[in-house]
Amino acid sequence: MIRAPGFQAAGLGLASTWSENLRACVGLVAASSQAMFVAWGPELALLYNDAYGEILAERHPAALGRPLAEVWSDLWPRVQPVAERTLAGEAVLYDTLFLPVRRGGAVVETWCNFSYTPVRDADGQVAGLFCSIVEVTRQVRAEAELRALNETLERRVAEAVAERRQAELALQQAQKMESLGQLTGGVAHDFNNLLQVVSGNLELLAKDVAGNARAERRVTNALAGVSRGAKLASQLLAFGRRQPLDPRALDVGRLVADMDDMLRRSLGEGVEVKTAVCSGLWTAFADPAQLENALLNLAINGRDAMDGRGRLTIEAANAALDAAYAQAQPDMAAGQYVTVAVTDTGSGMTPQVLAQVFEPFFSTKPEGKGTGLGLSMVYGFAKQSGGHVMIDSEPGQGTTVTLYLPRTLQAEEVAAPLPAAPGAGGSETILVAEDDGQVRATVVETLRDCGYRVLEAADAESALAMIENGAAVDLLFTDVVMPGLLASSDMARRACQRLPNLAVLFTSGYTQDTIVHGGRLDAGVELLSKPYDRETLARKVRHVLANPPRLGAASA
Repeated sequence: MIRAPGFQAAGLGLASTWSENLRACVGLVAASSQAMFVAWGPELALLYNDAYGEILAERHPAALGRPLAEVWSDLWPRVQPVAERTLAGEAVLYDTLFLPVRRGGAVVETWCNFSYTPVRDADGQVAGLFCSIVEVTRQVRAEAELRALNETLERRVAEAVAERRQAELALQQAQKMESLGQLTGGVAHDFNNLLQVVSGNLELLAKDVAGNARAERRVTNALAGVSRGAKLASQLLAFGRRQPLDPRALDVGRLVADMDDMLRRSLGEGVEVKTAVCSGLWTAFADPAQLENALLNLAINGRDAMDGRGRLTIEAANAALDAAYAQAQPDMAAGQYVTVAVTDTGSGMTPQVLAQVFEPFFSTKPEGKGTGLGLSMVYGFAKQSGGHVMIDSEPGQGTTVTLYLPRTLQAEEVAAPLPAAPGAGGSETILVAEDDGQVRATVVETLRDCGYRVLEAADAESALAMIENGAAVDLLFTDVVMPGLLASSDMARRACQRLPNLAVLFTSGYTQDTIVHGGRLDAGVELLSKPYDRETLARKVRHVLANPPRLGAASA
């Protein structure tokens, strides 16, 4: 309804001087359920209906009949230009205003659309304005939410594109490293067989030239070269994730502490070595010998990066990786890890070097100062162990290499070392199954030289046939990879079923899934990696004969 008393007080009572336009506007305001008002006369005195009051009454108490500029004083700088345009005869549609309206004692954010129309007097002159008001708070909020949603969506799309690109790059890197690993693993396998032939024959030759100082020196030099080649092959296998690991529950803090003296001797007096182990360090699941080798490689790399003078820090801590982080890393699973970080104060690396640092034979050292396999070995060891490795480095800021090793809830295991005493021979019967004729001939002669009775077979089928035909064999010494339909591991199990007390010793230039699963030798498996020397072979054979693996029982 029309607020008439206020209208009368403003001197705007129903008068015959009203124009038809004004009468029509007043009638519309009175009859409408939509918020409306009329501002009339020189002062633009207000006339409004109940719907207007519902929206703005608490904001504009006792506003009826008062000048618009006075009632809307806080909004007048915004409303005045629109009012002037309307009084000049222009209809202005949908001017949106934000009104912090008080309702029930609380301030409510309210948005309204205002549509202004000129109102003319009896002479046809614009003497006021008519305004209809539509509250659009929900619409404005919905549009704001939509804009925010679009912005969020755009940001998420951009993040998703960036994550996908990162994942693609990580996958490309992983595929490249996998291809390199397969290549180097295959090369190392053949190389190890060649080294086995060379080393075996050199050791046999050493007996023939005993007493000839010049010949003995040459044999010794040649064996030293074999040893360097074997180390190179071992690093290639480590990068290719084909080295036989013997992981166990391991106290990394104890291992780091035990390495302290060796590291100080290896790095020299110019390098200050600091170690830090967090309290409550978890137990890791890793091969302790390979972890020592990896840490030694990282320490030597750090020393070289510091030119032999600086500080090397080794830190062991716990880490929990979430799914979001793990998803961005190739071959990485979310979970709990024990980390070992090696930090140097050296020259650091550029992004270009970091992109290639794990590739085999890549090195920034001068010619002849390194093989470029140290970090490759560390990379392969971490991946084969079910972990991860990261490098953080900037030019002039040093380098940190962090190994992530999987956590285990098992108690720490301490393995009993093999006897260090010289390996003795024996009189037992050994069946040698080896497809490489030169390797087989060398091994057979070496074992016979140790006193053993030796039988030989060129493949798994021939070896099994000899046992099934009644050959009395005490130990089966078989290569893991041989041609033919029968796998060496299956042949060994069937042989053990025929001879329950048979001892089995596998040998290989690299590991195969037939005896290694999850990076670990299967239970009950003994492996002698090629190339091996006479002393190592003798000790291992005596150890296995004294503690024969129960492969037959395991497969039954």
